[in-house]
Amino acid sequence: MATAPKENQAKKRKKSHSGSHFSRNFVIVLLSIVACVVAYMVYQVLTKGAVFPTTGTGIVVTQQTTSVNLEAEPTEPSTSASEVETEPSSETEPVTEPEELDPEELANELLDGLTLEEKVWQMMFVSPQTLVGEAGTQLPVGGLYYPEETLTDTGILLAQLQNIQHAAQIPMLFGVAEEGGSVAPLYELGLTEASEPMRYYGELDDTNLAYQYALQLGQKLDDVGFHYNLAPVADVVTHPYNDNVGDRSFSLSASVASRMVSSMVSGMQEGGTIACLKHFPGLGSTAYDNGIDMTYQLLEDLREAELLPFQAGIEAGVEMVLVSNMAALNITGSYSLPCCMSSEVVTDLLRSELGFDGVILSDSLSENVIVWNYSAGDAALNAVMAGCDVVYLSSDPEAAVAAIVAAVQDGRLTEEQINESVYRILLLKCRYGVITD
Repeated sequence: MATAPKENQAKKRKKSHSGSHFSRNFVIVLLSIVACVVAYMVYQVLTKGAVFPTTGTGIVVTQQTTSVNLEAEPTEPSTSASEVETEPSSETEPVTEPEELDPEELANELLDGLTLEEKVWQMMFVSPQTLVGEAGTQLPVGGLYYPEETLTDTGILLAQLQNIQHAAQIPMLFGVAEEGGSVAPLYELGLTEASEPMRYYGELDDTNLAYQYALQLGQKLDDVGFHYNLAPVADVVTHPYNDNVGDRSFSLSASVASRMVSSMVSGMQEGGTIACLKHFPGLGSTAYDNGIDMTYQLLEDLREAELLPFQAGIEAGVEMVLVSNMAALNITGSYSLPCCMSSEVVTDLLRSELGFDGVILSDSLSENVIVWNYSAGDAALNAVMAGCDVVYLSSDPEAAVAAIVAAVQDGRLTEEQINESVYRILLLKCRYGVITD
């Protein structure tokens, strides 16, 4: 029985030794884990520059941090590492849309692709009555003009404009004569509005009214589908027996008329419609003489009065000028030569002296004073040789084109002159959105 206490003591020592051994092993394992964590943190700092922030209690916040791009704008959001790996390389070239040509480049490009005959057709502006040729198809003209007598039905007009343009090989310029005075056919149809003082010009001297009216008119015409307007009237009535202009002129004063014309041009073109001054060099100075409107004014006299409103309109940036069928004896030396067929009037006076570089229209070549004295081909050729860009309302457009093409081919006209005229016409179409690339 003496050995029993000894065995019990041995068991107690063995149990105590086992507990001590377990505690030591636990401490070693715990220290190893702590060492691994510290080593991992040191590794992160040394290799990635990462920083593990802590809360106020010292607990490590384990969310992944991001590096900062010092070259980026302050407002740019940061990009995570995973996003960087999945995005395309920054060196990849971005896809860019082709640049739009400016109006000058587009007009030149179009001109280069036209044949001589196609170019000459662009110089023809006709009425709906002569739009269809002998073959029964729509002629490839550059422009269309709606005379007052054709403007009788709104529905028909709007449908025609759409159908004609849809069939055109090169989009046309559509025009009308909505002067705002006693000549206002679209107003009668309810398509435009007019301030009552603008219904009749007479002695009107209100540049703000003229500008506001023209701005509204330009917007209305553009909405309907017209691109140019044979207005404003730039004539000053200086002959006591003149019965062509009357109250279509703004004033008997050249200075007043000049201010009004300038305001009208600015407003109309800012409204989106091309303005066209008429009737150069001044129909208000004429009287009816032996079947033709004749002015006996000297050039010096015209410079002091009749030419002033035209000069004002040109300085305001007008895009078109119509040259009258009137005769100017003391400029051309002829009793019967229409001004639109005179190089002294078209080229020397309007183009060179007044510095107009836009589109010059002949007056209507369907008027009696023309058809009684000239064939359609001769009338068109004479107008172009004088310097007109547009053969306006020829009585036979096909004959007119044939005559001009033949004159280029036999050397009476240069194709360079044709190119200059057609470029001006195409440029207008590009500027005003009739042609887009």
